[in-house]
Amino acid sequence: MWSARSPRSNTTATLASDNFSKAYELFRERIDQERPEVDLAIVRWMESKRDVGISDQLIDLRIALEALYLGGMNDELGFRLANYGAWHLGANFEERKEYRENLHAVYRRASQAIHASTKAFTKKDRDQLANAQDLCRRGILKRLAECEMPDWNDLILGEEV
Repeated sequence: MWSARSPRSNTTATLASDNFSKAYELFRERIDQERPEVDLAIVRWMESKRDVGISDQLIDLRIALEALYLGGMNDELGFRLANYGAWHLGANFEERKEYRENLHAVYRRASQAIHASTKAFTKKDRDQLANAQDLCRRGILKRLAECEMPDWNDLILGEEV
């Protein structure tokens, strides 16, 4: 128990190799239970315990937590991302509609990959990825040229970009 005389650590314990082996064996024993979101959470939690730098640890932990608790509720985030990106990059309605479709499709597919979807990637997935990578590059360049962050809510209401 923590007391005023003993310092309290702000870090979690590292996963020692013998404990890692035990955790991995438990994971392997339960793989046949067909719960890919829990399996993914276990793997990503174990990955978050590696000493690879806090950024990578945070990413792995976020994926583990999303797998456990979000299960498909990323639709709102994908909707926002697709609409904000389309408004930011598109010069007219047709471009915005095309960009929104592509960005939402890529976000949805990335969420499936994050949450242990076993669906194989298709040529369409690869094409959408390449298009979204280009849109991301263009968005980065546009943001670098802007003095301040756009107010996405104003953009949705029709403010000119």
